[in-house]
Amino acid sequence: MSTNVLVNSLKTALFLAPLLIGCGGGVNSGGVVVPTGGFTVPDCAEGQLIGVNADRTLYCVSALSGRLTPPSCAAGTQALTSEKGVLSCVNKGMGANDVTTITRIDTDVKAVNDLRTKVDLLKSGGGSLGKYVGLTDTMVNGAMDSGNGQNPKGLTSATTMCTAKFGAGAHMCSVLEIYESAATGVFTQQADVAAATGAWVYMEGWNGEPVNGGAGSDPGAGLTDNCASYTYPTGDKRWTGTAFRWATQTFSGIKMAKLNVAVGCATKLPIVCCK
Repeated sequence: MSTNVLVNSLKTALFLAPLLIGCGGGVNSGGVVVPTGGFTVPDCAEGQLIGVNADRTLYCVSALSGRLTPPSCAAGTQALTSEKGVLSCVNKGMGANDVTTITRIDTDVKAVNDLRTKVDLLKSGGGSLGKYVGLTDTMVNGAMDSGNGQNPKGLTSATTMCTAKFGAGAHMCSVLEIYESAATGVFTQQADVAAATGAWVYMEGWNGEPVNGGAGSDPGAGLTDNCASYTYPTGDKRWTGTAFRWATQTFSGIKMAKLNVAVGCATKLPIVCCK
């Protein structure tokens, strides 16, 4: 049985207002068109509600009865879950045996820590360059040898000696890292670094002409700045290295960096290490 409800009925108008809104249109919108002469509403049984089909025709649907009663889960050890519409209790997992999850967590934690380190460097005014950490105990000439038979000698051996004292990542400082250390306050007015003798650093000036170079000095080879990448131990070719010290300068009375770019390769000095 169906009941024909006229649109001009006040009772029908009050009933249809929320119904029209539910169908996708407001009372004053053009989203829903009411047929001329009336609106047909199904006569639903007790306990039924009016539903709307996709084509906007109305039908009766049974209302839910009773109430939702979840199971009682053990406090602290179980959690409530739902699978295919059925509520149930499951034991809480600790993830100890979930290798995939642990790996993802470890990767994310490392990424966060790396980002925090980079942010701290930027906040301190530093970039990706290393900073001064100290001097090696060993004094070496321009042919640096870590003493363990390492080949080739030179910068690789310098890294080995810095790493042995200051840990992984330590290496011979470049002059750019010396600047970075001074600019970020690693060197202070209270500190003295290699004040008496100076210490080896790396600086490439691309000067191919040795000062007073004699026969066999290979002018133009670009080897004179750093004792041929610190593989040359004597002075016969007139090649030189670069030494650094942080000490009080007589003309200013304050401590500052000083570079000596013409140190003979036979001179024995410690190595300035950065990390």
